[in-house]
Amino acid sequence: MSPFKQEFLTDLGTRVPFVVWVALTLLLAQVGPFGSYDIFTFGGRLMFWAPLLAIGIGLSTAVRAYVYGTLGLRDFRRGSLLIAVLICGLVSPPLHLVVRLLFENRLPHLPALTEIAVVVFSVVLGVCAVRVSTVAAAPQMAEAPMPPPQPPQPPARLMERIEPSLQGSLIAISVRDHYVDVWTDKGRSSLLLRFGDAMKEAVPTDGAQVHRSHWVAWSAVEAVERDAGRVTLRLRQGLRVPVSKNHRLKLEFRGLI
Repeated sequence: MSPFKQEFLTDLGTRVPFVVWVALTLLLAQVGPFGSYDIFTFGGRLMFWAPLLAIGIGLSTAVRAYVYGTLGLRDFRRGSLLIAVLICGLVSPPLHLVVRLLFENRLPHLPALTEIAVVVFSVVLGVCAVRVSTVAAAPQMAEAPMPPPQPPQPPARLMERIEPSLQGSLIAISVRDHYVDVWTDKGRSSLLLRFGDAMKEAVPTDGAQVHRSHWVAWSAVEAVERDAGRVTLRLRQGLRVPVSKNHRLKLEFRGLI
């Protein structure tokens, strides 16, 4: 599968485009930009903006897949700016034409192409910012300067629960029935413990939950495998952990996908 198709299917799988479509449709129907407030009722504005935004968001999803998939760009600041420029150039002229065709004889003043372009550009940048802000406690972006060396971190408290022979660098935590499997670079230990408590005791190891049943340490990730829209992390010790759709933005923000 091509990088473009993988990125496009992954983005659709997160349902973010659908949520953005619903939110923007309601917002624009309420605000009524470009003269639509004076022409249509609220219901009419919904019917006007819903299909236009569906086309625009479908196009923007494809543009995003091109930037992050085909071009392989992983810098979110430059990526967001490039996405906004491309979408602005693709969407603004047709939208300006639609507004002129529908409203030319019904409004005293029609918005200029530059006005529409500024609004489109701003909305796209805002959506990109919302995408990034949804990742809690996200790390610094790849282009940020390296932080100064930190003193050695104490071992995770979770290590105190497992056999001394298996204590080491934490790799992953997985749910298995009423137990959690704790993987370290020394092997696996099974504990009768709640998954949520195990993740809390993984601090200060830098990691995150990537599935309802799996937590991984970022330092243990060796590769990201993608197949038919599914994303799997390959970890040390030969482990493979699935990544659910709701957690893929964490990998995006770290530049892993």
